[in-house]
Amino acid sequence: MGKFLYEMHCHTNEVSRCGKVSAAGLIENYYRMGFSGVCITDHDIDASSTISKKLSWDERVTLFEKGYAEAKKKGDELGVDVFFAWEYSYHCGLQYAGGNDFLTYCLDIDWMRNHPEMSLCSLPEYSNAVHADGGVIVHAHPFREEGYIDMIRLNPRIIDAVEVFNAGRTDKENKMAEIYAEVYELPKWAGSDNHVGKMPVYGAVAFDRKMSSLREICDELLAGRGEIIKLQDKDNVGG
Repeated sequence: MGKFLYEMHCHTNEVSRCGKVSAAGLIENYYRMGFSGVCITDHDIDASSTISKKLSWDERVTLFEKGYAEAKKKGDELGVDVFFAWEYSYHCGLQYAGGNDFLTYCLDIDWMRNHPEMSLCSLPEYSNAVHADGGVIVHAHPFREEGYIDMIRLNPRIIDAVEVFNAGRTDKENKMAEIYAEVYELPKWAGSDNHVGKMPVYGAVAFDRKMSSLREICDELLAGRGEIIKLQDKDNVGG
């Protein structure tokens, strides 16, 4: 039996402003690539989001679920498991602290609805709230370098794991993330950070059996079980 592949980091254009592919198109592509499951991690409401800040918090949260809901609908049609999560971006006041992005798993849309303070709280406060309800926090692309990022910030005491392979980052950035995880003895994660649908390379986590839930996936990875795979798309070489 082959490996069961899971995507842990991707975005839809229904919710993520930087997304270039619909939720349905995203899932169709992962079905083509043989993935068993996909975790939708759209950018949170106060980050790179399509959702107007003029709406009430409740209205914004309702709209936030659209990307996941559309992906789940298509996943049910094709037999691909689809899970709900998000990528939280830390803001210092109203300013985005570039590079501080945290994949947040194992909480539902009602958790977000009941925590409007997440938009302005400190990172320790966010971490405490997530962990109090059993959520999992993974530092996404911790060594990402871009013009809008003024410094690399590491937060080993508030996270559960490190994304050591991100298909959208450089080999150097991913290598530094792996060193970070090893030095601090943090579990390792992987994801494609997919915004476009078809990619030349994907970052997957793989298991010898099908996972029953997002909780099981996270528990296995946190325990050091599961495999990180760099998967090439032979039909999309060169992008």
